[in-house]
Amino acid sequence: MWPSFTPGLAAARCRGCDHPRPPYAGGYASVRTRLSVMVSMAKYVGCEVCGVLSRGILAVLEDEGNGLGLEKEEVEELQLDFNLAGARRSLEVVVVGRGIKVAVFVDEATPWLTANLPDVPIGRAIPSATSSEESLSWALAQIEHCKTSHPACNTLPPNPLPSRVLDVAAPGTSGVRLYVSHGETTPYAALSHCWGHRPFLRTLSGSLDDHKNEIVWERLPPTFQHAVALTRRMGLRYLWIDSLCIVQDDHGDWRTEAAKMAAVYRGAEVVVSASRAENAYMGLYAEVPERYKRVYTVEFKPGQGAGSSDDGSGDEESSTPEDEAISPPPP
Repeated sequence: MWPSFTPGLAAARCRGCDHPRPPYAGGYASVRTRLSVMVSMAKYVGCEVCGVLSRGILAVLEDEGNGLGLEKEEVEELQLDFNLAGARRSLEVVVVGRGIKVAVFVDEATPWLTANLPDVPIGRAIPSATSSEESLSWALAQIEHCKTSHPACNTLPPNPLPSRVLDVAAPGTSGVRLYVSHGETTPYAALSHCWGHRPFLRTLSGSLDDHKNEIVWERLPPTFQHAVALTRRMGLRYLWIDSLCIVQDDHGDWRTEAAKMAAVYRGAEVVVSASRAENAYMGLYAEVPERYKRVYTVEFKPGQGAGSSDDGSGDEESSTPEDEAISPPPP
């Protein structure tokens, strides 16, 4: 029977979208429904949630620019997955049988959203590349928010520099050298990366003095070059990279410094993770596929039965719209 709901949900909820749901409780729930039912509930019953979701889903499916270009009649069965990760809010709409998943998020929380769509997270449109200024601005904003809003973070004492760090504002052509610290309490970045099987630049006993003088830029693999440039863009002077800040063929130094690695990462102002790279030559950044850049915005005025008309005419002219962005999720 359609739609089918997770056991225990109240019968009074809308049969198209299973709302209203209780305030976010951190648990996963899944609802099977039909697009035609949601459209009907919005049009004839005035369900605002059905209206918002169905209009957003149709915008995604009917857009030929994303390679779908489906008609409403071609799509029936939907699955609404709430809080897939369990630990955080999320709403994902699955077009059953077509391998299409649509993520739902909002720009900011509002009383209407809290009351009607409590599981929808606050999100942002995905920038075209992780190297973009937009991505950097977002990262810096998160760091600032952490430092100013989290009591556990803004009360921590300053951390001293690791034993050795890269000075990325050093004199010389490359502007990079290995610096031996003296207990300074200065913010620094740390790089987390996969070594892989391809050899790359490391600090050895025979190159230690040379690296203290200057590290030739061209000898740095792309991931390290990107990390140095990002550290500079973030306004930091020092960067810790394990392979360059620990003498790799000195067993005593390695034992001493490797034992401090957890503290090094914990004490960093920011840890830059090259999570997509299998080795030091793949770099930090990624271009976002075109289909993940598309964001579809649905606007309506609460109390007027959003989605009650097929084209939504009149809803977008509201001076106080509730905005909900619907986008294909990242890979």
